[in-house]
Amino acid sequence: MSKTLPELIENFTEESIEKNESTELLFQLKEKPEATEELRDNLYLESLIGQSEKGEDSFTENLLKEIQKVEEEEKNAPTKFEAPSRSKVTQAKGKKKTKSSSSQPQRKQKVDFTKYLVWLGVAAAFIVAFIFLSKPKSNLLVNTIDGQAQITRDGQTLYLVPGEAVFKGDKIVSTKGKTTLAFNTENSSISLPEGTTIVIGYPAEEQSQNKSIEVLTGKAEFNIQHQQAGQSMQVTSKAANVTVLGTDFHVGADDSSSTIEVNKGEVRILNNASDDQFDLPEKYGTTLSGKDFPEIKSLGKIGLPKVLSFSLIEPQSDKVLQKYINMQSGSEISLADLTEEGYNLRANVANASIVKHVKFTLTNNAGKTVMTRIENKTPYTMVGGLKNSQITHDFDGTKAVPGTYILTANVYTPKSGAPVYSAKFKFKIK
Repeated sequence: MSKTLPELIENFTEESIEKNESTELLFQLKEKPEATEELRDNLYLESLIGQSEKGEDSFTENLLKEIQKVEEEEKNAPTKFEAPSRSKVTQAKGKKKTKSSSSQPQRKQKVDFTKYLVWLGVAAAFIVAFIFLSKPKSNLLVNTIDGQAQITRDGQTLYLVPGEAVFKGDKIVSTKGKTTLAFNTENSSISLPEGTTIVIGYPAEEQSQNKSIEVLTGKAEFNIQHQQAGQSMQVTSKAANVTVLGTDFHVGADDSSSTIEVNKGEVRILNNASDDQFDLPEKYGTTLSGKDFPEIKSLGKIGLPKVLSFSLIEPQSDKVLQKYINMQSGSEISLADLTEEGYNLRANVANASIVKHVKFTLTNNAGKTVMTRIENKTPYTMVGGLKNSQITHDFDGTKAVPGTYILTANVYTPKSGAPVYSAKFKFKIK
């Protein structure tokens, strides 16, 4: 639907005019010359002067000077409507002798609006180009919409269309059907089933190495390619912060919990309530809803318990050390990373809902048993610690002595007389 001339003039002076609207403005001004003079006198020059004073647009400042120069030339130029000379009057048949041109009343000079129309068109084109070029290019675009989706940006809510770029701070809601987003610079995508709401939380520049998406409600599906060194992808929710290592995974969220499922690859999860961290491998999922260590479950049919990895806990802070979140057999622990309280080791057990207890046995390189412990509750740790409603985890520690050790974690279920899973973790303290 075409806009009225006043609407087009308002958009032009507010620098919000679109390219097609600029063409429409020129067309309407040609049809209504009186509006051209009004625009020049009351709106156009005021807009240019205001921008020049702010120093925001050197082009419009130069343009203003050119227009003033044209006006001076028009003012000083001889009128186009001079009276005929005496010689021409006497030569004309049937014509009486007329008064000299100096004695005739001057006819009012007409203003040639063509030049202003040209300047107006050039200015509009430059303003549109400036707005387009100054806006950062987005790395994330709307790929497909199978239904309907909305975007809220700068307080305004609009319907999304395929191919539209999204930027930091945009809130996207898949109101009907599924909506997919795709990254320009990598083979990664995000699918938003109906009812899913996310917020784009990463810089819009195409070359940005850090990406962040916040899932507010619903279940977002991520297919993210392996992230190169120096790159990162964060998916956040109220309950969890997921670091993507390159994977196909889902994140669901509501007001009190978050569910993460990994179909392929691996993600690193931070429990926002407890600051605890752990890695979630392929074909496993978990739900975070508070400070307690979450259960890691097999996707689909629940399988037997399994020790996925070991994590080193620093007893003084009761936190997992970043360097030692996902330790496998053969890992090394540096004394420089530990405090006087020593260390504790946590077995990251999947399908813990059917676990009765985990028995830990620590032996040194000579085969001598250093300690033995049976842990009945999650998280399953080698040394244990206080667990109550006020202090969720107050871990104990054991002195760190340089050497090579083997920690055996045997997992039992209520109906098993023998371990259903046994993990041997060899590590060195140096």
